Amino acid sequence: EDGIRDYKVTGVQTCALPIFQLFLASRLMLLACVYLGLVLIPHLARGEGLWREYPDNLILDGLARWDSGWYLRIARYGYLDAAGGSQRDTAFFPAYPLVLSLANLLSQKALAGWGIIVSNTFFLAGLCLTYDLVKTFKSRRLARRVIALMAFSPASVFFSAVYTESMFFVFSTAAFRLAQKRKPYSAMLCAAIASLTRVVGFACVPFTYWLYKESSLREQASQIGRAHV
Repeated sequence: EDGIRDYKVTGVQTCALPIFQLFLASRLMLLACVYLGLVLIPHLARGEGLWREYPDNLILDGLARWDSGWYLRIARYGYLDAAGGSQRDTAFFPAYPLVLSLANLLSQKALAGWGIIVSNTFFLAGLCLTYDLVKTFKSRRLARRVIALMAFSPASVFFSAVYTESMFFVFSTAAFRLAQKRKPYSAMLCAAIASLTRVVGFACVPFTYWLYKESSLREQASQIGRAHV
């Protein structure tokens, strides 16, 4: 009815094709904005004093710079308690570098490229989970609007960069959705992974528990209502 349909492959619900199309359109627009921004504002492209993985590629340069270097260094060498300016590698949470280290086994030279792929894959999965979550609580139409706003938000650049935002997004959303489906152990596992991704991940634990209890109470009330019909 609203242009989004749910497809099932071997019994597992997957993202609808229009969600992927929305994701793809937003990422192409993002790359265009990154390129134009670095061309029109040259001092951003030079980035004096900042770590950059692709200084000669104005399309990818904006997706692998600044703190991306810390995550890539941890993925390659682990925690060395190494300092860089006023920062140390021990200030960065381990879950995202751990995922990157698995990609490092495939290709050490292209680790930043794998990081961009990993981040965008997490972001797409997060959009699908968000659509499913909002659709359950409200409606398909609102769910479509929510993921469109997330995908085309200027801040969504961080979901495609070699940063932790996309991984935190997908595991925190998965924790909430699983809690809503009354699967507490899987939900808490996802909340724990989110807590190992960013410091705000610890806030997922009480919210996940609250969603599980609220969903359980609703189910009990529904069963009692059906029993009296």
